Amino acid sequence: MIVAITEFTLKQPWHLAAFMRFAIPSFNQAKSAEGNLFATTGSSSWHTHRTISAWSSMEAMQKYMTTGPHMKAMVASKRLMKHSRSIHLTMDHVPDWEEALVLLEIKQKEKRA
Repeated sequence: MIVAITEFTLKQPWHLAAFMRFAIPSFNQAKSAEGNLFATTGSSSWHTHRTISAWSSMEAMQKYMTTGPHMKAMVASKRLMKHSRSIHLTMDHVPDWEEALVLLEIKQKEKRA
């Protein structure tokens, strides 16, 4: 399965309401999207938000990413986000949050190298 892990950091506290207007429909879209096996969200503060999703195929994930509420969220994120990180991995299990954060850090370090 394809596992997607994302982390978003908002620029300012007042961006939270706008972020949620895009995040909630995007999450609902993911949960009902063809090929979605799992989806969850989490946050560690007002400015840091994360997602983990699992997909039956890369094609299913890409269809979700490039349509509907998620596509609108990606366009809007440019004005709301300080930065974001996203990785897509082939895995045989859905990671918990602790593993997901380690995977994000490893991939971030690999990109810098």
